[in-house]
Amino acid sequence: LTLDDAARKRLGIGLDEILGGSVGATISNIEDGSKGQHYDLDLKRARVIVPGFGWQKAIGVPATLSFDLKPAKSGNGYTVDNIEFAGQGFGFNGTAQLDKDYGLVSADVDHFALHQGDQISFTLDRTKTGYAIVARGASFDMKGVIDQVRNNGDSETASPDVSIDARLERLVGFNRQVLAGARLNLVTVAGSIMKLNLAGSLSGSSVNIAYSDTNEGASLVATSDDAGKVFAFVDLYSRLSGGRLSVTAQRVGRAGSLAGTFEVVDFSLRNEPAMKQVVAARGAPEGIDASGAANVHFDRMTANFRKIDKVITIDDALLKGATAGATFNGRIDLGSSTMAINGTYI
Repeated sequence: LTLDDAARKRLGIGLDEILGGSVGATISNIEDGSKGQHYDLDLKRARVIVPGFGWQKAIGVPATLSFDLKPAKSGNGYTVDNIEFAGQGFGFNGTAQLDKDYGLVSADVDHFALHQGDQISFTLDRTKTGYAIVARGASFDMKGVIDQVRNNGDSETASPDVSIDARLERLVGFNRQVLAGARLNLVTVAGSIMKLNLAGSLSGSSVNIAYSDTNEGASLVATSDDAGKVFAFVDLYSRLSGGRLSVTAQRVGRAGSLAGTFEVVDFSLRNEPAMKQVVAARGAPEGIDASGAANVHFDRMTANFRKIDKVITIDDALLKGATAGATFNGRIDLGSSTMAINGTYI
């Protein structure tokens, strides 16, 4: 039996926010003889989306799903037992409740892994417009969620509203950075970030990020004792080492730019090509030999910035050190992960 999107709609199976494409299904009796059916699904030709975790299985990637579907004891909807979802490097098991139209009402998931090394469990409950997720565990790869935040809801599929409350021993970011003792609260509406609170430590350096977005406006406050590790964790810039970070920004009203300032104090730039080009073209600044251009210390960097959609525009930036400095402006495109900076070394 093959069920595509149209066939599932005809049967009234309401899992469009989670499942798309064609599903091969084998249906049999439950082994213990209880009322209901056992399902074995081949999901290779299906797209599977896990709301709120920034992950989906693309069509063409092999995966299977098996479960027992039974009438709920309450007489309203269905109980799904013995769920086992498996693919190369990902999978989970658990139980769930569906309504009479087969829409997901709640789930209790154990041994949840979307990437190598993931070890979490979570509960999921349907809200009026989406799902509320409470997650606990040892480790989770955060890169998909970071990409979701950077893209701020850019998706080809409709996204349910999601709230996440997570307490994890390790959150794995980009560039082998790990946030320890992580506490994450995330709220998205139609895929867009409405609230984000993240706290923990990167190699012993504290990180705190707080963002909120309402009809009245938006605000962002971020601090850390190691700016370089924060930039590497979110894959923004990997050549900055150390530095105390402070970011504040606001937007007034529903639309417009999020504008603010950021400051980094007491840091170094390592193997920055622009510094090497300056040394090659103009000679090393006083106090820095040619080999030292690979690791240049600065006292302070400040800049004004504006963010609209996925683009951050940097204005009036100043880089100041004992032996070198610069003024610059530029543009960072979070969607394409590209950066264009223009400036003058002084």
